[in-house]
Amino acid sequence: MPGFAVDSDGDVEMTVPQPIFELIRAPELRSWEHAALIEWHREWERYVEKIRHRCGVTNETFESVVATVKSSVRPKTLRNMATYVLKKPLSAVTDADIMEAMQARCRTLKNEFVPDVTSLFRQQLKMDLSIDDCDARIFRYCEDFNGIVEDNGLQGLIGTGNESDAGYKSRSKARCRLLVDGLQPPVLKDQITRLIDLEKRDCKSDDVDLFDLILEHAKSPAGSVRINGLVVVPYIPDTGADKSIIPQGIVDSLLAVLPTLTPTPLSTRVNVEMADGRRMLCEHEVLLNIELVTIAGPVSIRSVPCLILAGEGEEFLLGRDALKELGIDIDHQLAQLAGQPLLGAEEDEFPVGDGLLNEQDVHDPKEVIDRLVAQAVSEGLPANHVEAVRSVLTKYPDIWSEAIGPDPPAHVEPL
Repeated sequence: MPGFAVDSDGDVEMTVPQPIFELIRAPELRSWEHAALIEWHREWERYVEKIRHRCGVTNETFESVVATVKSSVRPKTLRNMATYVLKKPLSAVTDADIMEAMQARCRTLKNEFVPDVTSLFRQQLKMDLSIDDCDARIFRYCEDFNGIVEDNGLQGLIGTGNESDAGYKSRSKARCRLLVDGLQPPVLKDQITRLIDLEKRDCKSDDVDLFDLILEHAKSPAGSVRINGLVVVPYIPDTGADKSIIPQGIVDSLLAVLPTLTPTPLSTRVNVEMADGRRMLCEHEVLLNIELVTIAGPVSIRSVPCLILAGEGEEFLLGRDALKELGIDIDHQLAQLAGQPLLGAEEDEFPVGDGLLNEQDVHDPKEVIDRLVAQAVSEGLPANHVEAVRSVLTKYPDIWSEAIGPDPPAHVEPL
């Protein structure tokens, strides 16, 4: 082939690397349905972004490569849109007309019906507790929230936008309230609610600050227990219960992400006395792997039998059986205290008011010895021993005391 070098196989040897292009096809709008428009708009934004990236690499002109919006609409849909929506001749319809009409419909409510937003999010927004990465879990939660907003055309009610827009503050407050309402587990929701009410008031109307606050406290706090590596709830270690107890509500949360978990019926129902005196019956138990989060670090216990208590409690009650596995026996520790006097019952050797002796209270040792020897003679000390006793008392003053009673504190150097 003239002008080109050919290799041994007869192929032309290229002097420069040839670009490899990905086939980028514009999405086609085939319906005027609310959900179809939202999905098409998402795909169109992805398409435009890919074209811009391609033009940045190949130096092509964006306008000469990107497809027009008008050509991306199915012809039948385009004709009806021009007639009934835009009310223009088909030849007069522009890309801007189509995008403006489409975006206006995406940002409005379906059938102009205002749904029960609280119930809608309660049904559709769920935090995926099976994601053990806190950052990824909270990010997915907020991502799902924004997806529900877009899918249902709720931008006008709880969407973001320019801070200068009318109603921006009220929309932000509604967004933050719904984000907090759907938090799981309940202990995280309660903690965030308290912080917003008392300290972090800015998070009531700023979902970005709220995201950071949730992420900060989603990490397992001290005094909580991670059950089967999935659900984190607070625990109470000093309940006095013989066996560990888990509320039915927490078990339901576990079953939602771990269907293989199987509660076992008890052969004999267990009567449980509550803190307020009520008595309840436990009919099932379940084996759980628990990880106690303490100030010193996590403590793991495997296969802990836990009674299931009916109700929506939010705290895991750690029983004595689990504590004994950790080498903590409350009864034994209390028994060791038996027979030992309490500090409050001990007699104070130096009651308040005791002080150093005054100079006038300090007697001459010779006078004291004479008085003690005279008292000893009156009590029957033989006269031939008087001088010997006096000599010993004088030579060793530290071995005797004028009166029996508590001695002053010893002044010695610490060990």
